[in-house]
Amino acid sequence: MGSWARWAARNGWQLAEYAGHAPLDGLQHLLSRSRWEADEVRDDLHAYVAGTSARTTEC
Repeated sequence: MGSWARWAARNGWQLAEYAGHAPLDGLQHLLSRSRWEADEVRDDLHAYVAGTSARTTEC
């Protein structure tokens, strides 16, 4: 669970404020009205995490 546990009860507006998005409607749109391809999101997230992990272990 770790760091995700502290976000479990948050809403989109709280996440936007934490991320520093001044006009909060952009993140709200992303979370509520955007159309996503689940497989593509999964693949992009996997690539991002793999790239971040590779850079972290090189240090």
